[in-house]
Amino acid sequence: MKRFESFMARELERYVAYRKHLGYAKDGLRTSLSAFDRYLKDQNADWDVMQPSFFLQLRANIKNHPNTVNGIFSAIRS
Repeated sequence: MKRFESFMARELERYVAYRKHLGYAKDGLRTSLSAFDRYLKDQNADWDVMQPSFFLQLRANIKNHPNTVNGIFSAIRS
């Protein structure tokens, strides 16, 4: 299991633990959050950039299958 590395690493780990505590499977969640974490790290993001335009840019920049973007958005809004 690869650890999160962005500025949100601690919060993402807590979120995965919280969802696991609620009884949700964590494998798919961790995969989607890992893609989000990589994007945050690659963009040198911090709390100040967490605006709607940042997420629109994320959608445009993720070059994988559209399900990757949908999975990320689903994971971070749950």
